[in-house]
Amino acid sequence: LQKLMPRQPIISDAIKRLEANENLPNDIDTVAEGAAEVLYGLGTFGSRDGDELASLIYLRLALWLNPAHAPSILMLGDTYERMKQYESAIEAYQMMPNASPLNEAADLQAALNLEQIGRGDDAVATLKKAIAEYPKNIDPLISLGNLYRSRKDFANANVHEIEDLIRSTGFFRSKAKNIKSLAIILDSEFKGKVPPIQEELRSEERR
Repeated sequence: LQKLMPRQPIISDAIKRLEANENLPNDIDTVAEGAAEVLYGLGTFGSRDGDELASLIYLRLALWLNPAHAPSILMLGDTYERMKQYESAIEAYQMMPNASPLNEAADLQAALNLEQIGRGDDAVATLKKAIAEYPKNIDPLISLGNLYRSRKDFANANVHEIEDLIRSTGFFRSKAKNIKSLAIILDSEFKGKVPPIQEELRSEERR
């Protein structure tokens, strides 16, 4: 399974527990949790068939029986997202338990939805928090870089964030400083657009 899905959070968490000689927790301990699992499966099928309303009903019922059922929470947020109900999607993702292996995925999706509804500062804050909490995972960093790139907002990015985005290249520290400097020049002197004539940029560098 690890070879087929090397970055699947639940599988990765289970492997870490086994390597640490820990027992894996039971997915189902009660009748209610078992019923929630069945309802989650029905919600997943409804979502795949394009029947979002049925999917929402099954997933909500699953969470009524087991409020901490992480897969249902993630699927609920995804369903709202596909329906373009971004605020409801954010609320769903924020239901994710902190201890869940799917918490990082929920944070990233919540940030993307925050950006969709114009709460860009909250999106950046959410991604920076995820970067701090999951320093070994590049997904939050990539999401933050994509957000800056979509906004063309590297001028406001932290140099260290840019360094992390280009760390695999040589001399990444000096390149990060140059990228930020260039972004500031483009933002202040050229209204965020690359001028068609390179000489204009060179003249700005010589000032």
